[in-house]
Amino acid sequence: MQFSAKLESIPDTSGPSGVQRIRLPYLDGLRGAAAIYVVLFHNAEEWRPHTAGLTRLALAPFQFGHFAVVLFIVLSGFCLMLPVLQSPTHTLSKGRTEFFRRRARRILPGYYAALAISLLLPFASKHGIRDLLTGNMHIQQTPFFEHFSFANVLAHVILVYNWHPGWVSSFNWPLWSVATEFQIYILFVLILLPTWKHFGSAGAIGLAWAMGISPLLLSPHWNLQWTFPFLESRPLLFLGTISYSIYLLHVPIMEKLSSVNNITEHLHLPISLRILLWFGFSLTCIVLFASFFYRYVEAPFLKPSPMRMPAN
Repeated sequence: MQFSAKLESIPDTSGPSGVQRIRLPYLDGLRGAAAIYVVLFHNAEEWRPHTAGLTRLALAPFQFGHFAVVLFIVLSGFCLMLPVLQSPTHTLSKGRTEFFRRRARRILPGYYAALAISLLLPFASKHGIRDLLTGNMHIQQTPFFEHFSFANVLAHVILVYNWHPGWVSSFNWPLWSVATEFQIYILFVLILLPTWKHFGSAGAIGLAWAMGISPLLLSPHWNLQWTFPFLESRPLLFLGTISYSIYLLHVPIMEKLSSVNNITEHLHLPISLRILLWFGFSLTCIVLFASFFYRYVEAPFLKPSPMRMPAN
């Protein structure tokens, strides 16, 4: 793959003096596209059992959401390795402690806020808390409470819930990948980097393959520069900026908005039109809420300032 399209080299104030940080704007566009695709995937999964014929065929392209999540993880690994390759010593410029501190500031505030929202939303109804306190079995038999326990919540707090098959998707399905990615950070620093330093790229790639987290290798003869103007467009760069918030929150938001489907059903609209209306309405609400969430939950822990659009 050719990466000779526009590279923005900007000062990295956190790195060694004189070192320039490469910035690839189209990666933000890829994140934005992947985040929206995951939302469309989960929307399509809800509607697919109720469709047939051409309507079901129209939903077929949105059945590969797991590949979008893999793309998120591969992009994360790619971006983590870039500063290491730029370093004269091919090491983490400020050490392991600073690496984990920065990763925690990037991932954990949004994750813990989304987890809190996911835990509180089931009670956000007129009788939710009252029914729970009085032992209403209708609520306690819902999928949310099937695996609800102190141990499960604690496992989510310390990011090991993906080790238990009953917990991994219990509160908010997409959160499974957050624990996985954070564990990849640990493997990256403690295993993959030392292996790469002592045994070279072949050793690191071989180990990554053995652990099942190796990246998808594209043919070097493929020229994908034609995609860069699209991926670097302002809408996709904006979606890339808030993509983590979109990913964390889209399922709880969709669940709370599901009553809208009842309204469209009572209007006796064709199912294809109901799907289009739902996709447009849910995407708009998710992007608006994710923008708010990014500005007030994620951005205070990040640099540069919130919602600053990358320059084309």
